[in-house]
Amino acid sequence: MTFNNRDESTKSYAWGKEHEDPLQDMTFIPAKEEIQVEYEPGDVTAVEMHDGSVMVLKKLGRDYDPTDRLAAFRLLEEQRSNRMLMTGLIYYDPNQPTLYDMKDMVETPLALLPPETVRPSPESLEKVMADFR
Repeated sequence: MTFNNRDESTKSYAWGKEHEDPLQDMTFIPAKEEIQVEYEPGDVTAVEMHDGSVMVLKKLGRDYDPTDRLAAFRLLEEQRSNRMLMTGLIYYDPNQPTLYDMKDMVETPLALLPPETVRPSPESLEKVMADFR
């Protein structure tokens, strides 16, 4: 609340910043060897992590239909209750427009367009700047 935001108040922003105790240090990520696993569709595999914990992965079978939304929800809930992590394409809506289509993106990435294409002409820039005078 703004009426407590005085330097002598223990509820002020300044007091809070001075007495801030981080819960975790997120700045250090130790270098570890990459963990890779290969297993067949439909199989379950247990992967030991660097800290000794185990992650159980299950790869979707080849007969799974990723366009069935209700089946995808059921699958995720079933695997959550079994404490497994599903891998593979879980859900895909073929009728959903792509990001490319929704944002009306150009064929050529902006970084590859020539300067005369992306740079406004002096006349159009003058017109825009006139509104700020």
